[in-house]
Amino acid sequence: MTITETYFGYQQPLHAEGCRATGWEVRYREAYDTPRAGGEHECRNPKCEDHRSEYTELRVQILCRSCDRILDLTGEVLEFRHTPLAAVGYGTPPVKAGPVWLYAGQQILIGEPEVFGYLVADRRTDDLVQADVLGQVSSYTTPRGAWRWKAEAQPSWHRDGVMVIFGAAEDGFATPTAAAKWIATQGRPDR
Repeated sequence: MTITETYFGYQQPLHAEGCRATGWEVRYREAYDTPRAGGEHECRNPKCEDHRSEYTELRVQILCRSCDRILDLTGEVLEFRHTPLAAVGYGTPPVKAGPVWLYAGQQILIGEPEVFGYLVADRRTDDLVQADVLGQVSSYTTPRGAWRWKAEAQPSWHRDGVMVIFGAAEDGFATPTAAAKWIATQGRPDR
């Protein structure tokens, strides 16, 4: 998963017009379907043969009692796990790096502080949007095993909201803060 996929591409359910609620109730369940006589089950997947004789469906309900809305999501359970926010990056507080903020991506090893990279934004917010993003910083190792950081600036977003092309790049930075400071000097592509 890329850093941008961690932060963008998700949608929020909408409340009904006039509803003053700001949150949602979320609940889920796993529904198991085992074969009936003759080996068939009630799978809605058109590629039913892919999961042989069993089918597990995940149902997620996101509801608001105030505006009488419910979003019912269903799908085949491929993977279901609870993950600490730090392992994903999204949801953790950003870190100040000179004039900009670093928003962490995924950890290299769960439980360790090192991450693969950061989004670099011009403000601190709990609701990061693409307009806030100035670039990204990603880690790599040199042939001799030293950690270095690559800075990519001047993002141009693809219509899918996740893919991005950067107009400027520089590598060889010793720290993510140094790379982020370079990004801050590059400006935006539309300015």
